[in-house]
Amino acid sequence: MKLKIFFSSFFLLVFSTFALAQNNRPTSEPILTPIDNISFEITKISKSLQTFNKRIKDLLEQFALNKGNQLNDKQQKLLFGYEILNRAEQRLEILQKFQIELAEKEASLKTRLAQIE
Repeated sequence: MKLKIFFSSFFLLVFSTFALAQNNRPTSEPILTPIDNISFEITKISKSLQTFNKRIKDLLEQFALNKGNQLNDKQQKLLFGYEILNRAEQRLEILQKFQIELAEKEASLKTRLAQIE
């Protein structure tokens, strides 16, 4: 019974955090350049990922303390799915940073080319 309440509250907390994170934009956003927009999105993803990692860590610590509570098959699959999602978000963050670096390098090379011409 306690385990069901714990998982219910955990999933409610996780999903409400994602919902709030998606709707947390200011109504009068300044106009951003594409690089600023990407940077803004990466910052949001990073914060969301940190919160997600903290909650997963807390969940796993809770189960380490309660060794008598074992995860059933469905719960293990959910945790595995969250871990896959976590890793995908980390890869996305790395690729977006790489994209920004390439865009900056391209801009500097175009400037240099214009100077040479």
